[in-house]
Amino acid sequence: MAEISRMVCKKCGKGIKFPTDKTGAVAKCPNCKTAQKLVGASVAKTELLPPEARKPPASAPTTTPNPEDNAVSKVQTVPAKPPVLPAITTPTAEASTVANVPPTPAVDSKLARFVSEGQPIKTVGKLLTRVEKICTDSETPEYIAVQHLPSIASPDAIVLTDRRVIIFRSKALGRVNMVDVPWLDVSDIHISEGIVGATIHVTGRNGHTEKIDHLPKEQARSVYRVGQEREEIMREYRRTRKMEEDRNAAGGVVVNNAVAAPTSAAPSNDLTARLTQLKAMLDADLISQEEFDAKKADILSSL
Repeated sequence: MAEISRMVCKKCGKGIKFPTDKTGAVAKCPNCKTAQKLVGASVAKTELLPPEARKPPASAPTTTPNPEDNAVSKVQTVPAKPPVLPAITTPTAEASTVANVPPTPAVDSKLARFVSEGQPIKTVGKLLTRVEKICTDSETPEYIAVQHLPSIASPDAIVLTDRRVIIFRSKALGRVNMVDVPWLDVSDIHISEGIVGATIHVTGRNGHTEKIDHLPKEQARSVYRVGQEREEIMREYRRTRKMEEDRNAAGGVVVNNAVAAPTSAAPSNDLTARLTQLKAMLDADLISQEEFDAKKADILSSL
């Protein structure tokens, strides 16, 4: 049996079988009918490929190593400097004018301490002017809180001084109703907070309560804090005054152990009452033992 060789058609790429002894002859491809030279399997592969695939691969260019490259690679690399960013500057009043943005109005130093928690500057300025006109020479405003009601042009406000609580209530036609309660007459001040704002309640010693609502929570808490400080001062003042009144009622005994002026003889029942009251003051720690003994001797000497 004759040996069979194989080749690839140069045009259609299909396989062609032919007897090996026919190698070199010209024959047509059974598929595309293209006449071509029969080439055996021993021929180089490039002749078996289509014409467009016969281009030899491009050889990589050869480079001669440069001795200077090695020298450069040994030099320590200096890191590049980071880019210099432009400085951020605060826009000035002129820049704001150019950008059609009005500059922030300057706040007077006297007014600044009363607008530190979001109080409206214009409203606080008017309130402070009004308060300064009604305060005594030694009276000092300590805190101002203003209602937060965007729909109302003239909100209510509460002003705390070192002498009293002043509540301003706006009325129609620009009128203002003012209620003030001296700290000496305040029995309680407390706060109730809601979802949005808070309410301050000021109760007097007569049982009457004034309140102001829709206050921002931060401002209401500051009012409460100042109120608690003032309540402590007033409680101590009332306690001291009560002690003085009780001592005077017992016959004029004072803290410095001074003996009251001798009194004329009194009935025995009056002496008994005075001694009983004096003993009660001693038991309540309103007077010392020395004061008790001195006053007791003074009372008994009048017999």
